[in-house]
Amino acid sequence: LVKSLNIKQLTGLAHQIVRAKVVNKQIEADPYESGALVCYYTLAVEETLKAPLAGPSDEIIIKQLADGTTTQNGLAVRQQYNFPQYEVGKTYVFFLPQAHSKTGLSAPIGLAQGVFEIVADRAGRETVPAFVARAGILKKGLTDDAQGKLLKAQVEKVANDARYEEFKKMIQ
Repeated sequence: LVKSLNIKQLTGLAHQIVRAKVVNKQIEADPYESGALVCYYTLAVEETLKAPLAGPSDEIIIKQLADGTTTQNGLAVRQQYNFPQYEVGKTYVFFLPQAHSKTGLSAPIGLAQGVFEIVADRAGRETVPAFVARAGILKKGLTDDAQGKLLKAQVEKVANDARYEEFKKMIQ
């Protein structure tokens, strides 16, 4: 089980928030670090919304546990974690933690909660439809102080409009 997170928690817990296009997906066994079947996603960063990239590259690689079967010590091991999966060629906003120091794993904050696909609507505008579906959870637990009220209003605005630009303003 994964604890439900609101937009303030997602943003606060993320070391880095990026808008990126998935350009490669590679699944393999990882006997050196995590000891499990992992998936490496190569992301072409289009925009950084929190914490700049460490170097001049516009690509980052995230590593997360993968579903599937691998062989360990001569035995077939099946793992089923149901981590979110991303399609090559699609663009998402990722709320990312720092990679784990020993395993290198770096799945988004709150797993699927920390990923939002960017989709063009009929008019060609960029939208974030998953935000609309999750708006109730994303504003749950926000405080009634000035910052909390502002965030609640922003969540409702994005939920009613779903435009990427409004989503981005709220995160920033």
